[in-house]
Amino acid sequence: MSSATFGIHNPGTNCFLNALIQALLSLPKLTNELKKICTEERPTAQTEGEKEIANHLKQQLLRYLNSPNVTVQGICGIVREFCPNLTESKITSTYQSKNDEETILYLFCQIIRLSVNASNQSLISEKTEQLRKITDKVVFGNEVNQQQDAYLLLERLLDMILMHDPKLKPIFEIERSSITYCLQCSSKLYGKRANGVKNADNSNICLYNLPYQGKPHQTSFKELVEYEMSEIVLSPSSEKICEKKCPNNNRLLYKTFYVGSLPDVLFIRIARVLQDNSVVGVSQPIKNTSAIYEPPEKMEITKWIQNGNTLTDGGKAQYKLESMIIHHGKDIFSGHYTAIARRGNIWYEFNDNDTKSLGNKLNFTDYILQNVYVVNYQKI
Repeated sequence: MSSATFGIHNPGTNCFLNALIQALLSLPKLTNELKKICTEERPTAQTEGEKEIANHLKQQLLRYLNSPNVTVQGICGIVREFCPNLTESKITSTYQSKNDEETILYLFCQIIRLSVNASNQSLISEKTEQLRKITDKVVFGNEVNQQQDAYLLLERLLDMILMHDPKLKPIFEIERSSITYCLQCSSKLYGKRANGVKNADNSNICLYNLPYQGKPHQTSFKELVEYEMSEIVLSPSSEKICEKKCPNNNRLLYKTFYVGSLPDVLFIRIARVLQDNSVVGVSQPIKNTSAIYEPPEKMEITKWIQNGNTLTDGGKAQYKLESMIIHHGKDIFSGHYTAIARRGNIWYEFNDNDTKSLGNKLNFTDYILQNVYVVNYQKI
């Protein structure tokens, strides 16, 4: 795979989208599938009159995409003004879109395909701006030109991919079951351990809780990820109590997860959003800048799997660090986003239009460890 190492234009507040695109381009097991979602563009020769019509059509569509309530029917209506012989079904099949979410997925996959082929940087920037205008309204429900959360867009995008083609689930979805125990007497309360569980605690993105007081300082990134994946302590509940051996109906429970399969691509979000309650009666989200432990370049996490013998490569699940999304600023919903991503064996920093080579060995500065927001691994 020869992904482009050029930057993407930012007209104002596209940095979260640009950083996400650059980070995903380092994950060929995902991007190779995304390329299949949109068809290859084959430009045809146009007369001067056709070029003029196409120019007017393009301007009208861009103007429409910047308006509220964008729909496929609206797009078809504009196209029919310039090309009255086209039926709606023909326009829709050409545009590869059934609704607004399909439009987002289609545009995103076009950007991925063009970037992987390292072709036409200006076209990639143009499509990225179109994508941003639609994602604001459909994914976030906000007006254009506001900073957004890169993680929330990634989460929504993965959901869209699964809706489009459920067969892509093994690429990034973690299938897991769980058993809940009493923290006091260890009695099993409910849940079961099973391979390939459906409708269980499945997720597309792992949550990495930041180090907290009481956690051994020497604990590695891998051990913390394994800990958060394998066991959590549930908040006291008035509904879920242990009535078996505990005389006081203990309400402190813990849940152990059993993973049926590991995905090809592993997304890990760093939990940096905290609620500031310093002002009485006011709660607002702030950013936690605690440093994480240095993510290893390679990580073997076989202990997550229920049955290691079902795995290939000798029963071990090994992952390689491929990219990270970095947030700069005090608030996840403002500030600036950049990406640090691998292209071949070389690491690059992507800051909108600007790219900078970091060499073949990534140096984890304190700043990176305090501001990295999403870490992306790919199975070897």
